[in-house]
Amino acid sequence: MSYLADLAGKGDGSAFEQLVDRFWSDIFRMAYYRTSSRADAEELTQDIFMKAYRNVSALKDPDRFKPWLYSIGLNRIRDYYRRKQVRSIVTFFSDNDHEEYFPEIADDHPSASDDMEKREFWEKVGEFAENLPRGEREVFRLRFMDQLTLKDTAQVLGRKESTVKTHLYRAVDKLRRDRKLLDLLR
Repeated sequence: MSYLADLAGKGDGSAFEQLVDRFWSDIFRMAYYRTSSRADAEELTQDIFMKAYRNVSALKDPDRFKPWLYSIGLNRIRDYYRRKQVRSIVTFFSDNDHEEYFPEIADDHPSASDDMEKREFWEKVGEFAENLPRGEREVFRLRFMDQLTLKDTAQVLGRKESTVKTHLYRAVDKLRRDRKLLDLLR
């Protein structure tokens, strides 16, 4: 992977395409878990890779491509929520019909082919994560939902591994006490 990142940083478009192929589903999953909208997740994923493509030449350590990509992803998702918040404030104070200016982009419901139990489980996991303090929430999502290692999680968040472990321990401890979610695991 670092070889591909190095080649992509030197302008090799084919190498970057291979990196996109390798990480597209992971980045999509990260965006989907945070937005619960397929259309928004697809748009964010595309935006994340476009930003990565424009900036891959600035990546100093090709071994850090994955955490670097996830950092871009988290920042773009935060921007998404900031825009959404601003949009809601603007529409709240607007006398005009807000749908004219801010049409809904996507149907936020998963497709009918999705398995009901799986969907219910992930909805509960998402609700659980939303109720965690911010540091624990990001560590929990990156570790379990995005399946990053502790080391990669620490790099993405710019924190020490020991801090990440502490946040993860606290989140898992809260998970163990959440009977509704644990019942879905059985």
